[in-house]
Amino acid sequence: YEAKNDFSKIKWASYDITITTDGANAEMADVIQNTLTTSPLMLLKRTKAGEREIDIIPLIQSVKAVYNENKGCIDMNATVSASTNEYLNPEMLISGLKQKLGILSNDPTKEYYTILRTALLCEDMTNFS
Repeated sequence: YEAKNDFSKIKWASYDITITTDGANAEMADVIQNTLTTSPLMLLKRTKAGEREIDIIPLIQSVKAVYNENKGCIDMNATVSASTNEYLNPEMLISGLKQKLGILSNDPTKEYYTILRTALLCEDMTNFS
């Protein structure tokens, strides 16, 4: 197929993230939401030019964390920067939560997460196609 847009038009990517961890509840979902929306959240970012510490909060467009009572996990939807010069790997959200909250630090057979990209978006938040 022929692409309608140039890849450089991609500005955002949306992800569905599920976190299964000990003590998951509505309060933890609120703490996760607050952690990922309150600056600064400093993490080490590796790039071709080397490593540098950055605040990832400005690279997060939106995040919503809720407790899924039926599954006993935290369901999160996040839209993060995906442009070529300001790309935020969604794994860094998990790294920030591990660092700040200490979750997902125990037995990996009991505590784990999944990340599924659901959309690529242009600057105006329309779907990239």
